Amino acid sequence: MTDRVQAQARALATQLRDLDERVTNLANKPGLAYSSIEGGRIEDYDTTGTLRGMVGTQPDGTHTVASVNGPTPPRPTAPTCAGGQGTIKARWDGLFLNDAGDPDELVYVPSDFARVEAHASQEPDFTALFADTLLGTIETPRGADVTTLRAPGTWYVKLVARSQSGKASAASPAIQVQVQDLVDVAEVDAQLAKAAEDLAAASTRLDDDEARLDDVFGQVAAIPGDIDAARSAAIAAAAADAQTKADAALAAANAQVAQVIARGISLVRNGDFEAGQDGWQAGASSAVEVGVSRSGGRSLRIGPNPGGDVYPVSDLVPASSGRTWYLEAWVQRSGTEAVSPGVGFLIQAKTAAGGTSNTVVGQVAAMAVGTAGWTKLTATASVATADVVAVRFAPWVAAGSNVFHVDDMLVVDVTEAKVALDSAASAGSAASAAQAAAGSAQSTADSALTMAGSKGRVFYSTSAPSGSGTATGDLWRQVDASSNVIAEWYWTKDGAWQATAISSSAISNLDVGKLTAGTAVIVDVVAQKIAASTATFQKADVANLTAGTGTMAQAVIDQLYADVVKSRKISTDMLAANSVTTTQLAATAIDGMTITGATIQTAKTTTGVKITSQGMYAYDANGVQTVRLNGSDNKVVGRFSTAPDGKPGMILTPTADGGAGLWFSPTGSTAGTEAALFTDPSSQNITIRPQKRTTPNGSIYFDGNTFINDGFDLGGQAWTLPANGFATFVGLYAKSLAAPYGQDLTMSAIDSTKSVQVNSNLYANADLWMRNAPTTSAAANMLIATNPAGRVYRSTSSRRYKKYVQDYGQNPLAVMGLRPRTWVSKKQPGEEQDPRRYTGFIAEEMAEVAPEFVSYCDYDDGAGPIPESVDYDRITALLVRHNQALQTTLDQVRAEKDELAAKVALLEDRLTAIDARLAAIPAA
Repeated sequence: MTDRVQAQARALATQLRDLDERVTNLANKPGLAYSSIEGGRIEDYDTTGTLRGMVGTQPDGTHTVASVNGPTPPRPTAPTCAGGQGTIKARWDGLFLNDAGDPDELVYVPSDFARVEAHASQEPDFTALFADTLLGTIETPRGADVTTLRAPGTWYVKLVARSQSGKASAASPAIQVQVQDLVDVAEVDAQLAKAAEDLAAASTRLDDDEARLDDVFGQVAAIPGDIDAARSAAIAAAAADAQTKADAALAAANAQVAQVIARGISLVRNGDFEAGQDGWQAGASSAVEVGVSRSGGRSLRIGPNPGGDVYPVSDLVPASSGRTWYLEAWVQRSGTEAVSPGVGFLIQAKTAAGGTSNTVVGQVAAMAVGTAGWTKLTATASVATADVVAVRFAPWVAAGSNVFHVDDMLVVDVTEAKVALDSAASAGSAASAAQAAAGSAQSTADSALTMAGSKGRVFYSTSAPSGSGTATGDLWRQVDASSNVIAEWYWTKDGAWQATAISSSAISNLDVGKLTAGTAVIVDVVAQKIAASTATFQKADVANLTAGTGTMAQAVIDQLYADVVKSRKISTDMLAANSVTTTQLAATAIDGMTITGATIQTAKTTTGVKITSQGMYAYDANGVQTVRLNGSDNKVVGRFSTAPDGKPGMILTPTADGGAGLWFSPTGSTAGTEAALFTDPSSQNITIRPQKRTTPNGSIYFDGNTFINDGFDLGGQAWTLPANGFATFVGLYAKSLAAPYGQDLTMSAIDSTKSVQVNSNLYANADLWMRNAPTTSAAANMLIATNPAGRVYRSTSSRRYKKYVQDYGQNPLAVMGLRPRTWVSKKQPGEEQDPRRYTGFIAEEMAEVAPEFVSYCDYDDGAGPIPESVDYDRITALLVRHNQALQTTLDQVRAEKDELAAKVALLEDRLTAIDARLAAIPAA
């Protein structure tokens, strides 16, 4: 081989070695080392094909790293707890228990750690998963503590770890903690007892001081003025100290209540309505609207609702009797109707028996809500219904033409905070009462001291005043030998004794019988006044007048005749029996008068009408009583009509065969073609007949509930409604209430060309059978709902019945987590075992992967919504979404394949060129 050939061979070998290294590097290099995600995501699956995580664009449009269906996190260590006055403090040390291995080995914080939840209950074996037991959360894996308000008593605290995918760990061991009263009741009671002792001592001292007041003749003895100032100061200090401590406790309780409300978990989902009607049951007069909102872009519109009050309720949440909730919402009004109350809140409680009760709270007048800004409504309330298992909440609007928008609704359980707040307020009231009582005692003592020091002196003597008084207002009273006051003087400010004039108003009563003439003279004017008064007003008792030998003047006789006889003041007891004969009474003499106790009759025989003190009676020509009206045992015999003869009316009459009937006649007739209600005397049956029974064209309506206690049979005669083509029942039969039970209720039409029509709700509390139903290949369009259970709906898909339409954004690979199963159905009561094996999904398993394709029944004993059925027809949306994702992935793989094929073709071309060059090299 020549040097030239050797040089070319070495160069070729170098190129081959370089090409081989480049191919090797290309094959072993990570595929994503210099890659990016453009508008998509990378999904992570475990060896079983279960989706575990997603990096990039999430199904809801966000961009993040999301953990999906992650493993169950390890169990946190038990908390360290301390109970305070109305508070629980729980601390986590940041460690986990090694339940699967050596308990002494540490378990490190999982990478998908989200938080640790602290739960508390007064039941030691409670389940630490629900909002009503949540104390708070610890967001850092290094450990921290939470403090919250709880009612006094014994509590148990557990910790639960949560992963980023929402899975909860097993609960930590429970730690018992004792919560003390928010207010130190013993200390307040001690202060109140001390204040009571001081009040009693002050009262005793006050009694002693008052006992020392010498008021024998109104003279005041020396006033010591030595009320115990130190003791009074102690009273005030004790009461003030109790008040200060109670005020401080009340302020602390208020602050902690505010924290509970601010940091509490709202019991209503989607309270800002940004997710549309999710979590709410809006109706015809309420809907979530875009454009009017306090925050975000949506709010709940309620009204106008002239037909009645409206309250779109939230989803049910577990609850129990005796709980208290704080409700808050922001409201804006549109409309000018002044309704009071116009808007507020409604709490609907559900019992274990299935009943519900509504409580409306926090009501305000419609005009109290603004139209430009937003008005904040708040209320704190509970429900009195016993045996409550769940509650839901609603904004409440009274019937009217106004429109209200509601936004940012919040409901927080503040039961324990309310108990502590009430305890603090009660202690504050007691302390205020003690302080007020102490102040009242001090005021009473001060008033007594002031009054005692300001009293004047009273002098008593048998002679007129002499000497000087001590102060303005001093009294000098002159008494006789029996100490009766016979004269009085007072000391004036000018320094003189002035006689006291006793006015007539000072003498409340003067016994005239004790007046004696003595040597006194009544002046003529007074005497004449007495005479005039006596002559004018004196009254003489006629019973004390005697005839004697006197005669009565003719003028007096005339006056008595005018006053007594002409004025008809002669009573019946002034007349002797049989002294007035009927021949002396004119027909008009008793016109407009009252006759009492008489018997009035139209005939002396037993016919006609008779009115006695017992009642009114009527007799026919044969003496048979036909009318008896006595107020208790009344009777009417014969035919009675509400209208004149030949006119429309109602007729009550006996029938020809001895029964009785009520006819409704347009002609006043009781013919067989008129509508009637009558009895059959032989069978005792009651017949209800529409007009013209031979050619039925009338209807009988039962406007309300109709109860038939021993079965019913409406067969035999068919009634028709010729205008609409439908027939009523030719037969309607039901089993008597006597055992055995369970026979069918049969309804049949007149013939096969007609229909049985039910124009209102049809309820079947047992099985509902539709025998011999025709078949079809069309898709099902009927749904028997689970909530409310048993209600039948027509299933539709038209856009006419939909709003807030948007693309389905669920993770398309969630279908990979579905578990197809087979099973045999449980035997139903009264049925043979179904031997077939069914294929499909389990509702509880579907709820873990794709809960939007599960229908839930109502709450059961407060355990929460229970999966009832799988919406198989809806799963096609998930399958389509999955197929679309697979198609996108397939398109990406095809593009990558084409790119790799181009690279391989390029390498093959280069290798072909190399082979050609090698072939051109001369053989050695």
